[in-house]
Amino acid sequence: MSLLKTQLHHWHSSRAKMVPFAGFEMPVVYNSPSNISKEHLSVRNSAGLFDVSHMGRMIVSGEDAVKFLDLLIPRNLSILPLNKVAYCYFLNERGGFRDDITVAQIEENLYLITYNAGNRKKIWLWVKEFEALIKSISEMKFSIENISDSTAMFAFQGPDAPIITKNLFGEFPGPWRSSYASYQGIKLLIMGSGYTGEAGCEIVISDSSNDDPSATIKVWEDILENKVNESILPCGLASRDTLRLEAGMPLYGNDIEENVQALQTGLVFPALVNLEKKFFFGKSAIENNLKNTELPKRVGLVTLTRGRSPRQDMNIKLNNKIIGKVTSGTFSPLLKLGIGMGYIINKENVNEVTLEAETYKIQAKIANFPLFDSDKYGSKRKS
Repeated sequence: MSLLKTQLHHWHSSRAKMVPFAGFEMPVVYNSPSNISKEHLSVRNSAGLFDVSHMGRMIVSGEDAVKFLDLLIPRNLSILPLNKVAYCYFLNERGGFRDDITVAQIEENLYLITYNAGNRKKIWLWVKEFEALIKSISEMKFSIENISDSTAMFAFQGPDAPIITKNLFGEFPGPWRSSYASYQGIKLLIMGSGYTGEAGCEIVISDSSNDDPSATIKVWEDILENKVNESILPCGLASRDTLRLEAGMPLYGNDIEENVQALQTGLVFPALVNLEKKFFFGKSAIENNLKNTELPKRVGLVTLTRGRSPRQDMNIKLNNKIIGKVTSGTFSPLLKLGIGMGYIINKENVNEVTLEAETYKIQAKIANFPLFDSDKYGSKRKS
């Protein structure tokens, strides 16, 4: 089966190494003089631009839209203000992850749901199936539209991204807020969200298709031509992964999936999972496991010395006993050490561990997220 392409595929393919990802052909790293470290540090120190058009996007609208979404999502969306963006989950009946998503109320009774590229088909079919069920047993009035292929989406991330966005488009809504902008006749939705731990935004370009990508290309190139202190680099999948792992953001398919319970991540209470709601998928499973001390818990990992980096599926050992598994691992261009994420039992009693593969071992410490100094880097930096 041929790979899908985003509206910027031709632009990327002449400038980057392209790889298959979630059914798409996507840039993993751009050609010299760029590299993964340069892209990574560009985001941490100035700004970088990612094409995330491969991700799923749907609109849920109508007078009962929020009632419908509140059945699907454990967060209390009924109190989500207009123009607010929220990180949320779609859970299964076992309390595991169907996906992690963002929800934005971009107009009155109109919500944009953004979800992972690898789950585009699964999530769309599940939501449509539940829509049919709800409409067969109730009088709820709402509609659902898949806009994944009729829009493009960028992630513009880094400490310089907010001011550049404001100067170029006349709008920057602020963290976890949304606003519309019009740029030379092109309708944009700007959301103060992202997947790097930095300030910045995600930009949705309306009415954009592979048949006519001209508006998408213009917005992309005009962002890259602007700068505050340093050049803005286009960034690929590889640096997006190193950045999100430093920030402690889980990757679907590695760190979270159908068999990983929301309770294990440490990203649950109080806002993300509201147990006072009468119903949401996975509620009973979460309530039943609240006092389960045997559930492995998510942790950060930083190697004690330079050399090899953690890799997925390495055993995490304490006193020669396996206490968990690495779910993600890489080299951090910022820390210049190996970093990782994993799940272990008895998290409170562990400081240093051994990461073990078949042919080598790595010594690492358990670390809190983010793995970088949040006074110097990230959206909450002081300098």
